[in-house]
Parts: sequence; structure tokens; C-alpha cells
Amino acid sequence: MNLEAVEQTCLAYLKQTERPMVPVSRLMRRLQQDEDCAGISESDLLGFLRRHELFKVIDTNGLPLGIDDMAALAEAGIETGPQVMLVTRIPSPAQLAEQMAVQLQALTEALSRALAEAKETGRSDEARELIKMLSRAEEIQKELKDLPLE
Repeated sequence: MNLEAVEQTCLAYLKQTERPMVPVSRLMRRLQQDEDCAGISESDLLGFLRRHELFKVIDTNGLPLGIDDMAALAEAGIETGPQVMLVTRIPSPAQLAEQMAVQLQALTEALSRALAEAKETGRSDEARELIKMLSRAEEIQKELKDLPLE
């Protein structure tokens, strides 16, 4: 195993991925395809990435998720192990706020459609819950706008 080859392969892969944050398990699969990198273990890779100034490792294992939450994420195709990204691809606070605003808008639109459908079909309990969710989403949007992003 050649650590320089590991570094170069990781840099090249993480620069070209659509999403900046990549599961370490996916990066491992990429490294295993390269003869110069194939000997590295996942624990060695994690140690290397954590010590390297160009990479940021995010451990999702520290999130307060229960077994049911983890199973739901896995079922949805969301990997819950450690993730890695290039430091240069970490979004600024303003970029992050913008991305969150876009996602909140999409969520609000989906909740509004669900509320309209619940009202049309007479599902009043569901409509009440959706109204609460919409209210919370609007609160979050207001909080997001008030964040100091400089």
C-alpha cells in the first residue's frame, strides 16, 4: 500500500463527486479498485484521513439516533457510518444557510400539498399534525433568516 497513492486517489475522487460528503465505505470501494491502494484497511484509512489537513471526517455514529432511526436511514439508502469531505468543499455559513432555505422551501411545499390532500379527504387528525409541522418549518425559516452569517 502506497500512502501517496491513497492520498491522490482520495483527493481525485472527492473533488469529482456530486455531493461533497462521501461515506468512507464508498471511498474504500474506490480505493480497492486501485492496485496501489488496495491494501489499506478501513481503520487505517480513517486514521489517515483524520490526521490529514485536507480531509474532514464526520462521524455520524455520535448522532443521538436509536436503533429504529438507524434502521430507517439504512432502509432509505442513507449510510450512517463515517463520512469524509475535502476541507475545500466545506460550505461557508452563507452557502449552508442558502442550501437549508432551499430544502425548507421544498419541505414546506410538500407539507402544504399533503395538508390540502388531508383536508380534501377529511383526515382531520392528519391535517392538524401537518399544520403543526408547517408551523415549525416556518419558525425554522424565520430563525434561519435571523442567523448572523458573517
